[in-house]
Amino acid sequence: QDDATIRTPQADLELVKDVDDSTPNVGDNVTFTVAVSNRGPDAATGVTVDDVLPAGLAYVSDDGGGAYDDATGIWTIGNLNVGNTAILQITADVVAAGTITNVAQVNLSDQYDPDSTPDNDDPQEDDQDDAVIRTPQADLELVKDVDDATPNVGDDVTCTAAVSTRGPDAATG
Repeated sequence: QDDATIRTPQADLELVKDVDDSTPNVGDNVTFTVAVSNRGPDAATGVTVDDVLPAGLAYVSDDGGGAYDDATGIWTIGNLNVGNTAILQITADVVAAGTITNVAQVNLSDQYDPDSTPDNDDPQEDDQDDAVIRTPQADLELVKDVDDATPNVGDDVTCTAAVSTRGPDAATG
């Protein structure tokens, strides 16, 4: 009797994404770091990652850690050996206020990924990750008053200006 065994190549890819400043102001640059690791048991080929910058962010540059196409948001890694990690840093300009979630996900590999479930609450077994930034916002109100709205020439008048913030964040500068 003879047996024939077939083994499908597998590459468990893990993605982690971070941002250097989670509370930037509009006009600031932020840098996202995306890391993809191959936990094996086989080498991965044809690896790509989807990382489209959402509304509120404008592409500035990347560090060339692979071929990143800012128009499509696709980062082409190619081959990734077992135990290796590919890293890409993307710098973006914050062009809108509010909460902005930037999601990256392993899109394609020629090998079967035994755990390719996004957001499965186990960072060691996740092919998707996001980085959230929230621009601080302060609604400032200015009230100006004068003690005599109809002074005569030579009279002293006192002007009072009061600035208050209605939040949601404290105002600085």
